[in-house]
Amino acid sequence: MSSVAIAHTESVLRRVFLIFPGFCLGRGVLDIALNDYSNQYYEFIGEWSNVGSPFNWDSLYLDITVMGVIGICAFLLTILIDWILHVDSFEMHEPLLVETAGEDSDVSAERARILGGDAEDDAIRVEALTKVYSKRRMRGVAKSLIAVDGIYMGVPQGECFGLLGVNGAGKTTVFKMLTRIIKPTRGTVYASGTNIFSGHKILKQIGYCPQFDAIYEELTAREHLTYYAHIHGFKWRSVEKMTTWLLKNIGLEEYADVEASAYSGGTKRKLSTAIALVGNPQIIFLDEPTTGMDPGARQFIQGVIKGLSAAGKSILLTSHSMEECEALCGRLSVMVNGRLRCLGTCQHLKDKYGDGYSIRLRLKKDADANVRDAIHAFFLKRIPCVRVKVDVDPT
Repeated sequence: MSSVAIAHTESVLRRVFLIFPGFCLGRGVLDIALNDYSNQYYEFIGEWSNVGSPFNWDSLYLDITVMGVIGICAFLLTILIDWILHVDSFEMHEPLLVETAGEDSDVSAERARILGGDAEDDAIRVEALTKVYSKRRMRGVAKSLIAVDGIYMGVPQGECFGLLGVNGAGKTTVFKMLTRIIKPTRGTVYASGTNIFSGHKILKQIGYCPQFDAIYEELTAREHLTYYAHIHGFKWRSVEKMTTWLLKNIGLEEYADVEASAYSGGTKRKLSTAIALVGNPQIIFLDEPTTGMDPGARQFIQGVIKGLSAAGKSILLTSHSMEECEALCGRLSVMVNGRLRCLGTCQHLKDKYGDGYSIRLRLKKDADANVRDAIHAFFLKRIPCVRVKVDVDPT
């Protein structure tokens, strides 16, 4: 290949690679260095007319201009993508008015209460909330995954409402929709009478403790709370008072100035709970707040949650423990396969479902419907009054 062809290829590639900011930066620094070496040489031999500035269009100016344009375009593209993923308005479908066959009477009554307008004053009102993930292939068959299936529920002011269920029941998906992390397929959520998908101001009244701790290992508890308080817009004097109060009341004073990387799992959950309380929110979402805590710490946090409820805060929490829900929640609902299976106070559910015996069977993953039907028939033949409460699809 001739030198002319090589020079032409170099010129073309240089123009093409300008779309990469890293190339522009590196090439710009290289142009400055090469220009300086050239100037030193021309100064040494006395050819002052050839001494030039690096700031010309063919070198540094071109790199700077392209970097600036790409930076602006990338910023606008980021805003656009964020808007598309978290768009406030999305297609709404009519809520389901027909009860599903076999639905619990208390769940139906809660739906009727919400659709009838009797829940207008509830702090949290969930209407037909549904999340369907796009079709994917399962064992060679394309099917959609319904993570949350048209749930209705309301949480009055000052009530602690519990969502009870095993992993995969849909509890965390519900929380992600309540906090706008993901967009529902249909349905909506009202917080203090405001549609949470129609604006951002209502989010200041909501605190959220996620299932997995969203903390920075390099920061201390005090720095975490200070950081989130500033995000909420509090002034320095208020931030200091709020941070001190939270550290004391959540039991973090001992670890206030210790980096989070040294915390135990229970202490990290305490910190996540404290972060959820920054700004004194009226509505609090707690996704398994006591997971990983020792009995003493668990009892302490339960006392904090009771105090918040007594102070008029509306709390929605998830848990695996019926005992914990009984201690904290005025009402609770058991969630299975994305649907509410029962709803009411703990005593009401005990009175309604606490009699008789339960048999839990686990089948192989490759068990087909015929095996399941055979098991049902076996029990019905020997125990005519037997009833299948939950039939989980192994897929």
